[in-house]
Amino acid sequence: DINDESFCPFPYLEIETSSEESLKEILDLIGYTIDDTTSKTIYEILEEKGLSLGDGKGL
Repeated sequence: DINDESFCPFPYLEIETSSEESLKEILDLIGYTIDDTTSKTIYEILEEKGLSLGDGKGL
């Protein structure tokens, strides 16, 4: 999923899987750990960074 820069100005990767074990395997393959992840939505991350318009639609 590639979002327009006007929606989200930084790169992020969303991984969906059926188990935490599968997630850990995928993360290991791409050089990350579970500590690098969050269960927050992109809207929550944008808001934390002060990048949300407050309407749930990014910038």
